[in-house]
Amino acid sequence: MEDVSLVDIAEWLGAEVVGEVGSQAREIEVSTDSRTISPGELFFALPGPRFDGHRFVEEALRKGGLAAVVSRAWWQGEGGKEPGPFLIVENTIDALGILAMKYRERFSPTFLAITGSNGKTTTKEIIADFFSRQYPTLRSEKSFNNRIGLPLTLLRLRSQHRMVVVEMGTSALGEIRALCQICPPNLGLITNIGPTHLENLRTLSQVAQAKLELLESLPPTGLGFLNADDLHLRFQSVLPAERIVTFSIERRSDFWAEKVKRWEGGMEFVVRGVAFRLKLMGTYNVYNALAAISVGRTLGLEWGEMREVLESFQPPPMRAERTVLNGVTIINDAYNANPESMKSALTALEGEKGRRFAVLGDMLELGEESGQYHIDVGKHLAGLDIDFLLTVGELSPQIIEGATRLGFPEKWTYSVATNEEAVRYLKETILYGDTILVKGSRKLRMEEIVEGVKDFLTVRQE
Repeated sequence: MEDVSLVDIAEWLGAEVVGEVGSQAREIEVSTDSRTISPGELFFALPGPRFDGHRFVEEALRKGGLAAVVSRAWWQGEGGKEPGPFLIVENTIDALGILAMKYRERFSPTFLAITGSNGKTTTKEIIADFFSRQYPTLRSEKSFNNRIGLPLTLLRLRSQHRMVVVEMGTSALGEIRALCQICPPNLGLITNIGPTHLENLRTLSQVAQAKLELLESLPPTGLGFLNADDLHLRFQSVLPAERIVTFSIERRSDFWAEKVKRWEGGMEFVVRGVAFRLKLMGTYNVYNALAAISVGRTLGLEWGEMREVLESFQPPPMRAERTVLNGVTIINDAYNANPESMKSALTALEGEKGRRFAVLGDMLELGEESGQYHIDVGKHLAGLDIDFLLTVGELSPQIIEGATRLGFPEKWTYSVATNEEAVRYLKETILYGDTILVKGSRKLRMEEIVEGVKDFLTVRQE
């Protein structure tokens, strides 16, 4: 944060102040991790599923933390032993959001919020790359898209920023609406609607309802950018047609991709007579590029500038990240997975050269129909030209069940429980010229498989 004081922050939060706090405005950074805090940073003690930040208040202050924002419950119980200073609030997560909201009000860049079941981060990165060529642009780090990540992004806002591109994630109704209160957007983009977080959002209609909260939160002049090929978005009734900008592949829209095809290094397509080349595989990445183009062109960016960015764009880590070692291609798509993203990745894998290995892990948070979703992925795979199916975890063997039901040879399948077992199998099986897709839900940490195979191939190369 620029040009703020602890007195300002305490006032914004309605905090009780214990200890001496300065009124001089200065640059103040916020930390939520006592391990990496630097002298002069403001420490927020956030509760979490594994650790409570209040346990590390003493460490944060000992390392030079400017002050600690703590909960009243902690203060009245275990707190008060450290010298401080302290800003005491009712709930530290809520306080972080309030701080970001109050700080954001000082600035007036264009705020674009992105949500959707798939492609949020890649789309965000492309759009931010587009605009950062023109003027200072702030983007969410990694996938900072929740009640903690979004405020931390906004607290990096500075007066020179003219564009802010953020992600908003949700696993329940009302969450995006709450995030939009912290960061009211001028523009909203929804990439697609798919079967995600179905433990809470039990139907696709509810998923759509949750995502459409973004459009409901736009100001009267705000624009929405939507995938016109998505049934749940094509017929939305939140915004009138004149405030919607559409992108698509399958039907005409404002930004319609024609002549979509593969080339050796990725995908090619044409929009309004302008040819684009993308160094990413799969139609799903064409959608991500189209979403970005629709925003860029609507806000006045030149076609040629966007084309240059797309031609050199590299995906964020673990999102179709491509490595070639010792003649083996590894596609690391291990950041996360749901049924639609899994099918899209498999379709892209089919176009690769050599033997094609699908290394697929469990898809989590799919609710009561989880088994059927895994079976459906297997059925989709059975219709593709893929050579081997290796599953990892407790749920993913149902992918094998679905594939073999439709004739995929059982002898070309293998199921293991752990990443270590998967690495051992691949070491014994892969050959020069093979392509390996690794994809599963985040909790499985399937990047460990990627690193294990890379280590093996690096040794072989030496």
